[in-house]
Amino acid sequence: MGTNAVKWTGTRASSLLSSMHRSRGIGEKLILAVLLVVYSIPIWWFHHFPSQDGPGHLYNAYLLSGWWKSSFPVNRGFFALNRAPVPNWLTTGLLALLMQVMTPATAEKVVLTLYVIFLPLAMRYAARSLRSSSRYIYLLGFLFIYNYFFHLGMLNFCVSLAWYLVFIGYWARNRHCLGFRQILILLCLTLLFYFSNGLSYFIGLLTVAVLSVASFFSEYHRGNLTGWWEKLVRPHIGLLLVVPLSLSYLALHGPYYDWSRSSPLTWGDISWMFSRLTVLTAANDNIDLRITHAVAAVLVLAFGLKCYSRMKVRKLIWTDSLLIAALLQFILYLLAPEAAAGVGLIKARIILFPLLTLVLWLTVQPFKRTFTVILTFAVVFASLALVGRDVNRYVWQAPMLDQFFAAADHIERNSTILPLSFHQAGYDPQGRDRKLKYDPFLHATELIAIEKGLVDLN
Repeated sequence: MGTNAVKWTGTRASSLLSSMHRSRGIGEKLILAVLLVVYSIPIWWFHHFPSQDGPGHLYNAYLLSGWWKSSFPVNRGFFALNRAPVPNWLTTGLLALLMQVMTPATAEKVVLTLYVIFLPLAMRYAARSLRSSSRYIYLLGFLFIYNYFFHLGMLNFCVSLAWYLVFIGYWARNRHCLGFRQILILLCLTLLFYFSNGLSYFIGLLTVAVLSVASFFSEYHRGNLTGWWEKLVRPHIGLLLVVPLSLSYLALHGPYYDWSRSSPLTWGDISWMFSRLTVLTAANDNIDLRITHAVAAVLVLAFGLKCYSRMKVRKLIWTDSLLIAALLQFILYLLAPEAAAGVGLIKARIILFPLLTLVLWLTVQPFKRTFTVILTFAVVFASLALVGRDVNRYVWQAPMLDQFFAAADHIERNSTILPLSFHQAGYDPQGRDRKLKYDPFLHATELIAIEKGLVDLN
């Protein structure tokens, strides 16, 4: 009787724990879903999402969508189709496909929404691939969605941040069983990665190489002396197959662009950038910078506490090689030119990766539950505050853009336009300098060109 009671009590306790885990998992997924909806709202709230180069990319996709149609309204004699396998094809091709069944404006909103959803889910996937019990803290990925490059309209590069995380996550999940099927999937991921952004692809390749070496030596210290081919060489066969595409791009396009270096970085510049996380803001506004400064302080605190606790136990695990990867990415940031082979803002792009990699390392650390909740809440709250600041800017930009688009009524269809904009985009209607880091009017005429079937010479 007593034994049965013990068994019954143990079974009931196990069932209760299982129920608690399920309810906790449902709550976690609910929070994730709500945040995904909230972050997607600004995309659909405004008629046009204000970005700098976004209209230009949309216009390119519009041209591609009707390139082979005899009834296409735009005079294609002004353009030439680039058939080379160059990077940045991914979202352009996706937009062109979507335009077969929906308007260009709707297609843009769909693709922007897919990115907003994809990036935090990619962080969750990578975090749980490296540590299956990772909970909540992966929500720190929301901080990176509305970054500086998103407002510049560089959507391919932004999507490459998500592919970077998926790339790492898939390798981590399959590193012990990389057969033909896994190598083939890695190759497909590599192609998607490359056609999002070539620079991001090489940084991802570097990161996976570092993780591969760390994983191998971790197995070596456990006494598993075999498997160097499977762990070090085979994973990179599929990854390196894309290298010829990059070399062909440099051979075809590299000679036509200047390779320029920026002015030397000072420690003051580096300190300012890291302490304010300026690459995550769309404006050099004091309030925005105070928010990101607080986020930087929270991340440094979390990093310091975890390093201190790890030093006490004097134990390293292979995922700590993420810190080595972040350090190598930072060194690359210091050495990289400002522009090369038609790619600008190289330093600003690269610096996102050590930040993203550091946050990924934090997501796989076994923090205490209370600290995890506090850290996640603080960063997500700050991220929402930054999005609120962005939406405030969209609100006063929207009527100004509507006024700009009113000029479409005075332009003949199927004609040619050469826009000249003298507007200072950083100033609101009251004449206050909002310190914007992007100009939503720079390529805004491309939206008129899409509506009217114009040749835009901008």
